[in-house]
This record gives sequence, structure tokens and C-alpha cells, in this order.
Amino acid sequence: MSVTNAYKHLIDCCKLEHDCDYANTTRRGFTLIELVLVLMILAILAGSAVSMVSTQVDQARFESTQQTLQAIDRAVLGPKHARAANGSRSVSGFVADCGRLPYSLEELYIRPSSVPQFFNGKPSGVDESTNADNDVIVSGGWNGPYVQPAIGATSLPDGWASGLVLYNSNGDLAASEGLGILRSLGRDQAVGGTNYDADLSLIFEAEQNAVDAGLATQVENRWKKPLLVYVYYEDSSTNPNPTNGDKIVVRLYGPTSDNSGNVTLGTIAQQTRELNVEDGPVPVTLTFAAEPIGPRIIRAYQLGVTPEPELNEELLGDSSAVSVPTRVVISRETSSLQLILRDTP
Repeated sequence: MSVTNAYKHLIDCCKLEHDCDYANTTRRGFTLIELVLVLMILAILAGSAVSMVSTQVDQARFESTQQTLQAIDRAVLGPKHARAANGSRSVSGFVADCGRLPYSLEELYIRPSSVPQFFNGKPSGVDESTNADNDVIVSGGWNGPYVQPAIGATSLPDGWASGLVLYNSNGDLAASEGLGILRSLGRDQAVGGTNYDADLSLIFEAEQNAVDAGLATQVENRWKKPLLVYVYYEDSSTNPNPTNGDKIVVRLYGPTSDNSGNVTLGTIAQQTRELNVEDGPVPVTLTFAAEPIGPRIIRAYQLGVTPEPELNEELLGDSSAVSVPTRVVISRETSSLQLILRDTP
């Protein structure tokens, strides 16, 4: 090999060694510390993502629980502030149709045997063969479903797929009686808690014992409201004359139930005002303190029967003056109306 060729070969070898060293330097891998730092960052990001997703899931379940309670509220009491096409108050829902609170959530979507299908009829008298007033036609009965479970479901659970805890108005666990308080125990399914573990409640009626037990913050009744009635004679400015009879009886007709929850059409309540002949014509105002909300029929009777008439006793035959049967809607606010007595034929 000539000197020139040997020199070129040596140069080429040096270049090759230099290139190899440079490649090894530029392709150096991560150090252990760098790998640990990367893994820590990834772990933090993953934890934040999981936490964010978990919070979003809990929020969705919380809102689902709220929506379920709102749907049950509308099913039982009807939409709030609803109006008919003519602008008058409209009250619908289970209480309006049946005159009582549901005994179970199932009664909102499956008709119970204790409640007839919705129908029109005369109010029952003191026995099944008589009517309290043949001039009166009232409506009532189950007209649902008032709410539907989710597709494929057979119940109304909260957003955490747990059953609602049901209490009566006295704060006892409801068993074959009206549902006064419904409660979701939240994410942890334990009483109390904060944030998503907090309990959510729907209250239709709460008595003092329920307040004392911490199930409600105040005594309240959302399904029964007062009704104020003014009674006049012949026109809206003349007071009833006691010479026509010493009693004014005002009756409220509609769906009513017994202690077992059996619903019939009859007399919901009646109020009586005694008149004194010596006092002459006097203003007559009667108050029904708390009656189930919904559309009802009301009528006033003036009669001279001394004993207090029975709740479903027929009164037309003993009345000297009556008002026309009048439709009244007892709403969530205090309702009032006028009844005008006119002499019977």
C-alpha cells in the first residue's frame, strides 16, 4: 500500500470513529430522575382526570335525584301556577283526583285497587242506595299514570339507584298511609352529610314530631289548603234571613277516602253556621281550614233542622233556600268564593 493510500485509510477511520461517538452522544436516553419526574406528572394528571370525571358523575346523579323529586311533586300536587285555557286556576295530579296522598310511589303509575278509575257521579249518601244531593255531579278517581319510571325500571329510585325513604307526616316510616315526607340519603346512603352525601327531601305534610325528628324544618301542609266562603241571599249584598231557617250548611263535594285509603265520591267536609232570629239578617262567613287541593263542587243550604246534619245526609228536602252547585278549585294558595242562596220551589 502506498503512503498516500495508507494516509487516506487512516483519515477515513478517524472520521468513522468521530461519527460513531457523536451518534452515541445525541441519542443518549432519559436518566432515572427524569423518568421518575415524568411518571409523577402523568400520575397527577391521571388523578386530576379521575377526580374531575367522578365529580361530574356525582353532579349528574345529584341532578337526577332532584329531577325525580320534582317529577313526583308534580305527579302528586300537579304543576304549580297552572292555568286552564280560559285563564282560571287549574289543579291536577293524584291529590286532585283522589282526595288523598298516595300510600306508595307505585300508586302514581299503577292504579291501586282501593281507588276506582276516574269517573263522574253523584256524591254518596249515608248508605250506598242514596245520594247526598241529586243535583250535584262530581268527578274523581285514578286518572294516571301521573309519572312513569325510566324505561326498563319498575320503581322510582334516586340518582344513586337507591330507593327513597318514605315517611308519614308524623315522621314514622310510612306503612299503608299517606306519604308525607320522601327522602334521598344521597351518595353515601347515610343520614346527614354534606355536598353529594347530603340528604334531599320532598315534603307534602310534616307535623311537629317530624320536625322534632329532624325530617323537616317546620310544620307544613302542602296538599290541603283553606277555603273561605261568603254566603248571601238572593244577591251578593243581602245577608241571609234567619226566618228562612236557623242553620246555614255549606258542603264541599268530591273524592274522599276512609282510613284504609278507599276512595269514593261523597262529602269531603261541611261547615255549619247557626242563625238567631232575634239578630235578623247577619253576614255569614264560613272557613274550611284545610281541604285537599283540586276541583270540587260546593253548595250552601239553609234549613231549620235542629240537630247537626250528618256528613252525607240528604239536605234538599229540608232546605228552604239553596245555592246552585258551584265548581271551586282549591289551589295551593287560600281560595275564596261567594254562594248566593235562593228559595227552593
